[in-house]
Amino acid sequence: MITEQKKIVQKPMIPVKKVDVKGTLDLLDIGQEVYILFKDAKPSTLRTTSTRMKGKKFDVSELGLMDRTRVVRTY
Repeated sequence: MITEQKKIVQKPMIPVKKVDVKGTLDLLDIGQEVYILFKDAKPSTLRTTSTRMKGKKFDVSELGLMDRTRVVRTY
């Protein structure tokens, strides 16, 4: 018995947007704040990256926010 094979239809490609977390945190001046969406970077990623940066301190918080994380450079 001969069976027909289904033709594989490729889905259209969607461009991927990747946020450079370290580069974004490097650009912040002391006292400056930025809001980063959860879909761009997870809060745990932001915390880990901010603690590994030498000579700079950040306040990373998502308290009271729905879908974003607030990052403030404190030092």
